[in-house]
Amino acid sequence: MFRQGRADRGIRRALAVALLLLAVPHAAQAEPDPVWSQLRHDDLRLAAMVERLATANTALCHQTMPGTGLVLHALDQYPGEERPAARAAFGFAAPLAVEAVVPGSPAAQADVRADDAVLAVNGRRFEAPLARDATTARRDAALAWIEAAPPDRPLVLEVQRGGASLTRTIQPRPSCLVRAELAIDEGTIAHADDRLLQISSALLDRFDDDGLAVVVAHEFAHIVLQHGAKRIAAGVKHGWAGEFGRSARLTRAAEDEADSYSVRLLANAGFDPQIAVRFWRGAGRSLDYGLLRGATHSSAEARARTMAAAIAQLGRPPPRIP
Repeated sequence: MFRQGRADRGIRRALAVALLLLAVPHAAQAEPDPVWSQLRHDDLRLAAMVERLATANTALCHQTMPGTGLVLHALDQYPGEERPAARAAFGFAAPLAVEAVVPGSPAAQADVRADDAVLAVNGRRFEAPLARDATTARRDAALAWIEAAPPDRPLVLEVQRGGASLTRTIQPRPSCLVRAELAIDEGTIAHADDRLLQISSALLDRFDDDGLAVVVAHEFAHIVLQHGAKRIAAGVKHGWAGEFGRSARLTRAAEDEADSYSVRLLANAGFDPQIAVRFWRGAGRSLDYGLLRGATHSSAEARARTMAAAIAQLGRPPPRIP
């Protein structure tokens, strides 16, 4: 987990936060605001990184799902005032749609395209009336349906494109069970809990793809190592109470273990694991902050040393995960 105070705000991100969180009306605009294109770009960038790690490390995961390369969204996950602008940007011929498709993924190979309206997934439809308030319930229901499908069997999508109804059959790749989610937030936040992996938009802005890979691999390691369930079982406290005593010690141990394990995940996904060492001795030092860092996280230099030591052990079998 990484959690830092408010980052320096660039003009584009400040505009994005104002647009998406304060719900400024844009219905009168002649063309979609470029912020929507940036949102799609960021969602796709995160999804592609998570998919690469999740499909390359399936053998290490306790739970699997079909890896498709689909990035779905629903019209009612946007505030009501923003829905006309969302329709202008993304089409939304149906309430559920494809926001983006990871290049080279099974969905791309099946000719599923961004802005395809999703009518059904394996025969199930998601046609509930639009919610009045912003909710991800429709999108989450569709993702849960896909996640529960056999990871090695075809996934049949009924889509609408340009007024035509089409059937697209995706042959998925087995993937670790993980759901990527972009958090529109000015803080540099990365968090994983069970199957959900969240990265803030500000963090994507800050780091290049190598840096993003290091951060995502660390959070993904928490999922593979089942740290969420282990923290609950151990009674680890959260918030300020978790910054002291036993909870802080257990949290720090989990963070160190995730650092060490993450280099294996990077290597399996075709990354040079040395990017992790370079990150913590370079750009990652900007995340090394505050007095409380020492309670729950090792210093940037200590993390670099931990990862260097783990790289030296990569030729050996991975440790057994209880």
